[in-house]
Amino acid sequence: MMKRKSMESNVSASLADQNYDAFISYSHGAVDSVVAAEVQRMLEEFRLPKAVGKSGPNRQRHPFRRVFLDQGEMSSCADFAQELKDVLSKTPWLIVICSPRSAGSV
Repeated sequence: MMKRKSMESNVSASLADQNYDAFISYSHGAVDSVVAAEVQRMLEEFRLPKAVGKSGPNRQRHPFRRVFLDQGEMSSCADFAQELKDVLSKTPWLIVICSPRSAGSV
């Protein structure tokens, strides 16, 4: 938990300078925010079984070390939209949390 908070504070400096393994997109309502935070936590703690991690193409047991989750404070960056596009272009996985509330979100 502490690790994630320190990573989020580093993100505010410049999104474009950061590398993420996954990016979570979600509607910023109460329910979806809780689900998104839980997905982030589970991915960052996920480890492949030793046998799979050693034989896989990346040989990495911890494939999601850094997962981006915008919790609202990031949108105050001067050029947030462009930085967000830059981060998304470098991030291999985009995870979209879909719910009835997110269907109406823009």
